[in-house]
Amino acid sequence: MTHLSIDHTYVLGRSQAETRRLVLQSQINEAQTRNLLLTSGIVQGMRVLDIGCGAGDVTMLISKIVGPTGSVVGVDADADILAVARQRAHQAGCSNVSFRYAVLPDVPLEEPVDALVGRLILVHLPDPAGTLRTLVENVRPGGLVSMIDVRTASTRAIPDVPLVTRCVDWCYAAFRAAGVDPDVGERLPRILRDAGLQLDSMSVAGTAGHADSAVVKYPRFDRRESSADD
Repeated sequence: MTHLSIDHTYVLGRSQAETRRLVLQSQINEAQTRNLLLTSGIVQGMRVLDIGCGAGDVTMLISKIVGPTGSVVGVDADADILAVARQRAHQAGCSNVSFRYAVLPDVPLEEPVDALVGRLILVHLPDPAGTLRTLVENVRPGGLVSMIDVRTASTRAIPDVPLVTRCVDWCYAAFRAAGVDPDVGERLPRILRDAGLQLDSMSVAGTAGHADSAVVKYPRFDRRESSADD
Protein backbone atom coordinates (compact mmCIF):
# COMPACT_ATOMS: atom_id res chain seq x y z
CA MET A 1 0.00 0.00 0.00
CA THR A 2 1.38 3.43 -0.95
CA HIS A 3 0.77 6.48 1.25
CA LEU A 4 1.26 9.50 -1.00
CA SER A 5 0.91 11.82 1.96
CA ILE A 6 4.33 10.82 3.26
CA ASP A 7 6.31 9.36 0.33
CA HIS A 8 7.34 12.81 -0.90
CA THR A 9 8.85 13.72 2.48
CA TYR A 10 10.94 10.56 2.90
CA VAL A 11 13.71 11.20 0.40
CA LEU A 12 15.40 7.83 0.91
CA GLY A 13 12.48 5.99 -0.67
CA ARG A 14 10.26 3.09 0.38
CA SER A 15 11.63 -0.30 -0.59
CA GLN A 16 12.92 -3.59 0.82
CA ALA A 17 16.45 -2.33 0.21
CA GLU A 18 15.76 0.78 2.30
CA THR A 19 14.31 -1.37 5.08
CA ARG A 20 17.49 -3.48 5.08
CA ARG A 21 19.56 -0.28 5.20
CA LEU A 22 17.59 0.97 8.20
CA VAL A 23 18.15 -2.31 10.05
CA LEU A 24 21.89 -2.21 9.30
CA GLN A 25 22.10 1.43 10.37
CA SER A 26 20.40 0.53 13.65
CA GLN A 27 22.82 -2.32 14.30
CA ILE A 28 25.75 0.07 13.82
CA ASN A 29 24.21 2.67 16.13
CA GLU A 30 22.71 0.35 18.75
CA ALA A 31 25.33 0.76 21.50
CA GLN A 32 25.43 4.56 21.19
CA THR A 33 21.64 4.82 21.05
CA ARG A 34 21.21 2.63 24.12
CA ASN A 35 23.70 4.77 26.05
CA LEU A 36 21.95 7.98 25.04
CA LEU A 37 18.52 6.62 25.97
CA LEU A 38 19.78 5.57 29.41
CA THR A 39 21.52 8.90 29.92
CA SER A 40 18.39 10.81 28.93
CA GLY A 41 16.43 9.10 31.70
CA ILE A 42 14.60 6.13 30.15
CA VAL A 43 14.14 3.60 32.98
CA GLN A 44 12.17 0.49 33.88
CA GLY A 45 8.41 0.85 34.04
CA MET A 46 8.13 3.80 31.67
CA ARG A 47 5.54 4.09 28.93
CA VAL A 48 7.31 5.44 25.83
CA LEU A 49 6.25 6.76 22.41
CA ASP A 50 8.78 6.16 19.60
CA ILE A 51 8.03 8.36 16.58
CA GLY A 52 9.19 7.34 13.12
CA CYS A 53 9.93 3.83 14.37
CA GLY A 54 10.67 2.31 10.96
CA ALA A 55 11.56 -1.37 11.23
CA GLY A 56 11.25 -1.21 15.02
CA ASP A 57 14.88 -1.27 16.15
CA VAL A 58 14.70 1.68 18.56
CA THR A 59 11.28 0.52 19.78
CA MET A 60 12.68 -2.91 20.64
CA LEU A 61 15.75 -1.36 22.26
CA ILE A 62 13.52 0.78 24.48
CA SER A 63 11.38 -2.27 25.32
CA LYS A 64 14.41 -3.96 26.88
CA ILE A 65 15.17 -0.87 28.97
CA VAL A 66 11.63 -0.31 30.29
CA GLY A 67 11.15 -4.04 30.95
CA PRO A 68 7.92 -5.99 31.45
CA THR A 69 6.42 -3.30 33.68
CA GLY A 70 6.83 -0.70 30.93
CA SER A 71 5.58 -0.44 27.37
CA VAL A 72 6.51 1.14 24.04
CA VAL A 73 4.32 2.36 21.18
CA GLY A 74 6.12 2.72 17.85
CA VAL A 75 4.47 4.82 15.14
CA ASP A 76 5.30 5.26 11.46
CA ALA A 77 3.58 6.47 8.30
CA ASP A 78 4.59 3.41 6.26
CA ALA A 79 2.22 0.48 6.74
CA ASP A 80 4.60 -1.95 5.01
CA ILE A 81 7.54 -1.27 7.30
CA LEU A 82 5.23 -1.49 10.32
CA ALA A 83 4.40 -5.06 9.26
CA VAL A 84 8.14 -5.79 9.28
CA ALA A 85 8.48 -4.18 12.72
CA ARG A 86 5.65 -6.28 14.17
CA GLN A 87 7.14 -9.49 12.82
CA ARG A 88 10.61 -8.67 14.14
CA ALA A 89 9.29 -7.71 17.58
CA HIS A 90 7.30 -10.96 17.77
CA GLN A 91 10.38 -12.99 16.81
CA ALA A 92 12.44 -11.14 19.42
CA GLY A 93 9.86 -11.88 22.13
CA CYS A 94 9.11 -8.20 22.80
CA SER A 95 5.68 -8.56 24.38
CA ASN A 96 5.55 -4.99 25.72
CA VAL A 97 5.57 -3.22 22.33
CA SER A 98 2.87 -2.24 19.87
CA PHE A 99 3.03 -0.52 16.48
CA ARG A 100 0.56 1.90 14.94
CA TYR A 101 0.17 3.65 11.62
CA ALA A 102 0.17 7.42 12.10
CA VAL A 103 1.05 10.47 10.02
CA LEU A 104 2.83 12.88 12.35
CA PRO A 105 1.87 14.85 14.31
CA ASP A 106 -1.48 13.04 14.64
CA VAL A 107 -0.83 10.22 17.12
CA PRO A 108 -3.98 9.38 19.10
CA LEU A 109 -3.11 7.69 22.38
CA GLU A 110 -5.38 6.41 25.13
CA GLU A 111 -3.22 7.95 27.88
CA PRO A 112 -0.13 10.18 28.15
CA VAL A 113 3.33 8.63 27.93
CA ASP A 114 6.31 9.14 30.23
CA ALA A 115 8.71 9.77 27.36
CA LEU A 116 8.74 10.81 23.72
CA VAL A 117 11.69 9.47 21.70
CA GLY A 118 12.71 9.99 18.07
CA ARG A 119 15.86 8.94 16.25
CA LEU A 120 16.64 10.38 12.80
CA ILE A 121 13.05 11.49 12.23
CA LEU A 122 13.11 15.29 12.50
CA VAL A 123 15.28 15.49 9.38
CA HIS A 124 12.33 14.15 7.36
CA LEU A 125 9.74 16.58 8.73
CA PRO A 126 8.96 19.84 6.91
CA ASP A 127 8.13 21.54 10.23
CA PRO A 128 9.97 19.69 13.04
CA ALA A 129 9.24 22.29 15.72
CA GLY A 130 5.53 22.47 14.87
CA THR A 131 5.29 18.68 14.80
CA LEU A 132 6.96 18.36 18.21
CA ARG A 133 4.74 21.11 19.62
CA THR A 134 1.73 18.90 18.90
CA LEU A 135 3.39 15.61 19.86
CA VAL A 136 4.42 16.77 23.34
CA GLU A 137 0.74 16.98 24.22
CA ASN A 138 1.04 13.19 24.53
CA VAL A 139 3.72 13.49 27.24
CA ARG A 140 2.70 13.67 30.88
CA PRO A 141 3.93 16.64 32.97
CA GLY A 142 7.28 15.60 34.44
CA GLY A 143 8.05 13.27 31.53
CA LEU A 144 10.89 13.64 29.04
CA VAL A 145 11.59 14.29 25.37
CA SER A 146 14.68 12.75 23.76
CA MET A 147 15.63 13.40 20.13
CA ILE A 148 18.59 12.12 18.10
CA ASP A 149 19.23 13.48 14.61
CA VAL A 150 21.78 13.87 11.84
CA ARG A 151 24.68 16.29 11.58
CA THR A 152 26.12 15.32 8.19
CA ALA A 153 28.69 18.13 8.05
CA SER A 154 30.70 16.49 10.85
CA THR A 155 31.00 13.16 9.01
CA ARG A 156 34.55 12.68 7.76
CA ALA A 157 37.46 10.26 7.78
CA ILE A 158 40.67 11.00 9.69
CA PRO A 159 43.08 10.82 7.94
CA ASP A 160 41.20 11.95 4.85
CA VAL A 161 39.79 9.24 2.59
CA PRO A 162 38.68 10.74 -0.74
CA LEU A 163 35.93 8.15 -1.28
CA VAL A 164 34.38 8.93 2.12
CA THR A 165 34.46 12.66 1.37
CA ARG A 166 32.87 12.05 -2.03
CA CYS A 167 30.08 9.89 -0.54
CA VAL A 168 29.33 12.50 2.13
CA ASP A 169 29.19 15.18 -0.58
CA TRP A 170 26.72 13.04 -2.56
CA CYS A 171 24.50 12.57 0.50
CA TYR A 172 24.68 16.26 1.32
CA ALA A 173 23.76 17.28 -2.22
CA ALA A 174 20.90 14.77 -2.41
CA PHE A 175 19.33 15.96 0.84
CA ARG A 176 19.72 19.61 -0.12
CA ALA A 177 18.20 18.99 -3.56
CA ALA A 178 15.19 17.37 -1.87
CA GLY A 179 14.75 20.38 0.41
CA VAL A 180 15.91 18.48 3.50
CA ASP A 181 18.34 19.90 6.08
CA PRO A 182 21.21 17.37 6.41
CA ASP A 183 22.45 19.12 9.57
CA VAL A 184 19.20 19.29 11.52
CA GLY A 185 21.04 17.87 14.56
CA GLU A 186 22.85 21.19 14.96
CA ARG A 187 19.49 22.92 15.32
CA LEU A 188 18.02 20.63 17.98
CA PRO A 189 18.16 23.22 20.80
CA ARG A 190 16.39 25.80 18.63
CA ILE A 191 13.83 23.28 17.35
CA LEU A 192 12.92 22.19 20.87
CA ARG A 193 12.75 25.79 22.07
CA ASP A 194 10.46 26.65 19.17
CA ALA A 195 8.33 23.64 20.11
CA GLY A 196 7.66 25.37 23.45
CA LEU A 197 9.98 23.30 25.63
CA GLN A 198 11.93 24.71 28.56
CA LEU A 199 15.70 24.65 28.08
CA ASP A 200 16.80 24.76 31.75
CA SER A 201 17.41 21.00 31.90
CA MET A 202 18.52 20.47 28.33
CA SER A 203 21.77 18.77 27.40
CA VAL A 204 23.24 18.03 23.98
CA ALA A 205 25.63 15.21 23.10
CA GLY A 206 27.14 13.72 19.97
CA THR A 207 27.28 9.95 19.69
CA ALA A 208 30.74 8.49 20.19
CA GLY A 209 32.05 7.13 16.92
CA HIS A 210 29.09 8.48 14.96
CA ALA A 211 29.61 12.21 14.55
CA ASP A 212 26.50 12.87 12.46
CA SER A 213 24.08 12.40 15.35
CA ALA A 214 23.06 14.49 18.33
CA VAL A 215 20.64 14.01 21.20
CA VAL A 216 18.77 16.60 23.24
CA LYS A 217 17.53 15.28 26.56
CA TYR A 218 14.96 16.69 28.95
CA PRO A 219 15.22 14.93 32.32
CA ARG A 220 12.22 17.02 33.26
CA PHE A 221 9.51 18.19 30.85
CA ASP A 222 7.34 21.22 31.53
CA ARG A 223 5.11 22.94 29.03
CA ARG A 224 5.94 26.61 28.83
CA GLU A 225 3.02 28.80 29.78
CA SER A 226 1.96 31.31 27.14
CA SER A 227 2.78 34.88 28.08
CA ALA A 228 3.34 38.23 26.50
CA ASP A 229 7.10 37.63 26.82
CA ASP A 230 7.07 34.51 24.56
